[in-house]
Amino acid sequence: MRRVNLVASLIILLIFGIVLGWLIPNYVPSAHDAGDLPPTLVPILSMAVCALMALLLGISAWRRGGDVADETQDGDAAEQLIFGLKEAANLLLWLVAAAVIWLLLKYVGFVAAAVITIAAGTVYGGIRNAWIIIASALIIPLLIDKIVWYGLNLRLP
Repeated sequence: MRRVNLVASLIILLIFGIVLGWLIPNYVPSAHDAGDLPPTLVPILSMAVCALMALLLGISAWRRGGDVADETQDGDAAEQLIFGLKEAANLLLWLVAAAVIWLLLKYVGFVAAAVITIAAGTVYGGIRNAWIIIASALIIPLLIDKIVWYGLNLRLP
């Protein structure tokens, strides 16, 4: 598990470097008024949080050392990291779901896409009670839509 955490940490730090060095400067406008926050602030902060978490993951994996006796008591160190047919089918299912959700968002809109996504997610998650599925699939997207609509229509001084 130590090696997996170290590699994951390095991959996330590499992604941080790419985003910070190429994506944000090239695709986020930096022009802003003197009293406003720059548009690059939130992307840089969110990537900094990701980099900090990756750094902490790497440090904790590095400090764990090579003591195998300590890792065997963990439980997750004994887990086999294999990618078989079941994992490939699950990954394919999530990729298809992401493509369908993206197309629904693009052509139908947020509320309809969210209703279908939440209903499918609750069924996939094991909830089979029809009333819970209907209530969550209808109430959550409408609440989010109304809260965001209200928040964006506030008149600011």
